[in-house]
Amino acid sequence: MKRLFVICALIALPALRMMAEVDPNFYIYICFGQSNMEGNAQPESIDKTGIDNRFRLLATCNFSNPSRTKGNWYKATPPLVSPNGGLGPTDWFGRMMCE
Repeated sequence: MKRLFVICALIALPALRMMAEVDPNFYIYICFGQSNMEGNAQPESIDKTGIDNRFRLLATCNFSNPSRTKGNWYKATPPLVSPNGGLGPTDWFGRMMCE
């Protein structure tokens, strides 16, 4: 058993040395919550424009309008949480972080 551990360690050692450079300007923010993240204000047409392509959302349910499938990534165009949702804190937090 000890020999198997040593062999595995020797095989894994080169992989541990191959590390990528760390980009100090790379950040990931994850916003999650319950209904308090959804918001109440109905999005207007201006709220759906000027969104950076880096601001993305993972659909948590199937939408018909806008068309989204649960488990897929999309540009974060409101509504973000559910088809009947409104503007929430995440809408503007994400935009500001992209700026």
